[in-house]
Formats: sequence, C-alpha cells, structure tokens
Amino acid sequence: MRNFRDNLALYALMAVCFAVFCYMGWRYVDVEFLALTNGDAMPQFLQLQKMSQGLITLNIKQFFAFEFYNYGFFYYVLNLLAALPFIITENYPLQIYAPRVLNALFSIANLWLLYRIARIYLSACNALLLVGVFVAMAGFWHLGYVFKPDVFQGFFVLACAYYLLRDNFSFGKHYMLAWVALGLGIGLAKFQAILFIPMMYAYICLPALSMQAGQILLALKRCALGTLGVVALWIASNPYLLHKSGFNAWLSMFEGNMRSNATNHGAYTQVSLGDKLAMIDFYYFEIIVFIALLGVCGYLVWLGLVRVFRDSAFGEIHKQTIGQNKDSSKDYSASAGTMDCHASAVSRNDDKKVDSRENAQNLESTFEKTLSSRADEVGAAIHKEKADSSPKPQSLISFTPIAAGFLVSLIYLLFFVNKAWEAYYFSTMALGCVLYIPLALACAKAFMKTSKGGGAAQCKAIYTLSNRCAITLACIADSRRVYV
Repeated sequence: MRNFRDNLALYALMAVCFAVFCYMGWRYVDVEFLALTNGDAMPQFLQLQKMSQGLITLNIKQFFAFEFYNYGFFYYVLNLLAALPFIITENYPLQIYAPRVLNALFSIANLWLLYRIARIYLSACNALLLVGVFVAMAGFWHLGYVFKPDVFQGFFVLACAYYLLRDNFSFGKHYMLAWVALGLGIGLAKFQAILFIPMMYAYICLPALSMQAGQILLALKRCALGTLGVVALWIASNPYLLHKSGFNAWLSMFEGNMRSNATNHGAYTQVSLGDKLAMIDFYYFEIIVFIALLGVCGYLVWLGLVRVFRDSAFGEIHKQTIGQNKDSSKDYSASAGTMDCHASAVSRNDDKKVDSRENAQNLESTFEKTLSSRADEVGAAIHKEKADSSPKPQSLISFTPIAAGFLVSLIYLLFFVNKAWEAYYFSTMALGCVLYIPLALACAKAFMKTSKGGGAAQCKAIYTLSNRCAITLACIADSRRVYV
C-alpha cells in the first residue's frame, strides 16, 4: 500500500494516458473507413478474420497465414484473443476497437517501465519528470493506440535496458533476463528488435577490453550463447518457422522489407537525411535536444573506453612506465647538474641504461604481478560487496552499452533505411529517454561540486556516484576463473 501511495502520481498519469488512447481509438471504427486511414488498419482487420476462421475450423495453414511475418506470431495471437468475442458476434466496430485498446495498454506499460528504470538512480519526482518527457513526444500519442507492434517492441527493449542496469556488470540473473527480454522482443513483437543485439554485445565486450586472454574468450562465449538463446526464443515463439513453407514465407517477407527499405516502400525516391531529422524533430525530440542526446551518447562511449583502459592491467603498466620515465629524467637532470668528474657521470649513465634494459626485460613479469595484485585487491572487494546487503554502487559507465545500442540502431535507421517512418524510430527514441538519466546524474554531480555548506552535504547524502568502476570488478572477477 505504501508503494502504491508513493507511485500514485505515476498511476494517475498512466490512467489519464490510457483514457485518452481509448477515446482516440474509438474514431474510425467503421469498416468502410479503414481503407482510408493511415497504416495497415484494413489488412490487419482482414488478417484477424482469417486467423479466427482457421482457429474455428482447425485449419493450421489458414491460422498461420497472417502475412506480416516480420511481426511476431504471439502479437497476433494476443490481438486475436482480444477481438475474438466480437468476431464471433460479428460486432465489427468493437472488433476494430479491441486491438487498439490492447496496444494502448502496451503504451502505458512503457511509461511504468521507464519509471522503474529512472527510480534506480533518481528520486520519484525526477523519475516522473523523465516519464513526462516521454509522454510529451508526439510519437507516443501517434503510435500509442494503433494496431502495430512498435510500442510492444519498445517495451521489451526497455525491459532489456532495465535488466542490464540492474545487473551492473555482475553477469548474474538480471543479465540472463536481459537476453530473455531482447529475445522476446524479437520473437513476440517485431524482428526489427534485432537492431539492439549490439547493445548486449557492447555490455559483454566492455569488460573484455582489459585485453586479458580469459576475458576475450569469456566474452566470445557469452556472445555466442546469448545469440543462440535469442534464435531459440525467436523460433519457439514463431513455430511456423520449423516448417519449410513457413520459413520460406518469412524469408520472402524479410526480402520484401529490405527492398522496401531501399526503395522507400516502392516509391523509388531518395529520402534525405534532412527529412529523417525533420521527422525526429516533429515526432520525438527537438533537434537541439536530439543533438545534446547524441553528445551524451558520445561522452558515455568515450568514458567507458577510457575508464576500462585506465583500470585494466595495461593502464596500470602504462602509468608505472610513465612514472619510471619521469623518475629517470629527474635523476638524469640531477646528475648533470653536479660537479662530479666526467667518468663518474658516464658510469651513472651506463647504470641507467642497464636499468632501462632490465625494466624492458621485466615488463612481462610486471604485467603478471599487476594482474595478480589487482585480482587479490579487487577480488577481496567483490567478496566484501557480496557479503554486504546494501545495493551495488552505480556508475555512469553502466549506461555505455545502452548508448552504444542507441547509436547503432540510430545509425542504421538514418543511413541504411530509405524511409522516414516514425514507427521505426519508436524503440530507439524510448531507449534515448533512458540516456537522459546519466545527464541528470552528471548535472547533480556538478551541482554538488559547486554547492557550499550543508546543501552540498545533503545532496551528497541523497546521491553518490561510485568512484569504483563496475566493469573493473567484472574484469577481475572473471580473470580469477579457470578456463577450460
């Protein structure tokens, strides 16, 4: 009950959005007007009719003939269950209306999930403000109730990001749930969700940038197993793929989609980058806000790469080498400034050359000692954290894989898809809203540095960024494993 009271504002916002969607969905529920509306309203209506006939007559071929095979079969089953009572009673307006209400439920589920993600880092008020940013997008209202699986796909993409942030490079149960969520997004909702697999690859490979042999092998193993799991979920949720005719139908639909993406859906016109940015400006973010979001993504990717190198064994050796060079130059300057004889100075220089050669020969042993010492030091910290019941400290680097997934999907849509369809961008922009969280955290950190007195102490008590990189903990933890 207390949790309900704390989130009462969120539930009120979700109820208002759902009521608006229900009101908007009641328009154009006459069959005569479906062909005149935008989108695929009429084909979707006919496909549900065909599937219902196949279900009633137990005709498997007709039941699986829903034509849009780039959409998940389970998505059609959900909409068929929602519309089936009205199909049987031949109530066509409610048959058209029921799938719209179902998709409105998926839309407000995105609000709830985005709020849950924000509450990991932000206060309830700030998390609700982020949800308000999502609600303020025109694309949310335009796609929130139509019979298309884009908002359903967006839910699974946000669920994947949620579990990755909860896992925080621990590679535990939340990591497994992230793979499951992405696999369900590809299999149940829309095949386009495969664009976000690079987000999982970035999450796995970021610790492997420590360049340890064990880390690289483990990362490759995780990527392979995760990909196989996604393929298995995709096939399990679309059983028609097991039949040769069903797979050929899906492949034909996939090839048709690729041709449609290349030819602007058969119009054979070139959609410019400016047209796509204008669509983003109209349906999602103002262009200035969008540019700022790209800057945040670039900073997160750079931060992840720099921090991983700095905390890796190579970074430690690099810092030690720089320190040794500085000490050598200082010693050389001191010896040059003395009034000793020339023979003594030459002898010292020879000694230093010998020392430098010895340092070069012992570089490999220094690397191994660094790995061992850091494994012992950070490994003890890991066991201490596991014994502690407090939540694991969060870091901005946790958002680096999400930024990578956002950039990969955005680059593909902007430069390799010759369309400016707002539905294609919904999941990407929903993931982009998550990236406002590190921007808020960075602003809070800057505010703490500039604040004085009790205000800064109070802000620091409410919010603290971890100085320890979570990726380092994952690197050292995995380096202590035995590889077969």
